[in-house]
Amino acid sequence: MATTSSTYLRERVRSLVHRKTGVGEVDLARFKQLRVRLGLTQSELADVIGVDRTALTAWEKGTKNPTPEHAKTVAVLLDEMERLAGEVRG
Repeated sequence: MATTSSTYLRERVRSLVHRKTGVGEVDLARFKQLRVRLGLTQSELADVIGVDRTALTAWEKGTKNPTPEHAKTVAVLLDEMERLAGEVRG
């Protein structure tokens, strides 16, 4: 499941991120909850976003914030993860 999800997310995010014009606050706590629910590792999602795992760890802990470009990617990814989580649940 996790590998299939991360492959899907990587392809989907790349196709959507260029369309997103702006992003407000990104709910990184929700991002972590969904990552765990979907069985994805920090390394898998960091690869999708284009950062290393330590950056994602810092974002999830709240010690650092993503750059505006990465926040845009995370926002798209969060939308897709919420959709996937709904499919997994029901």
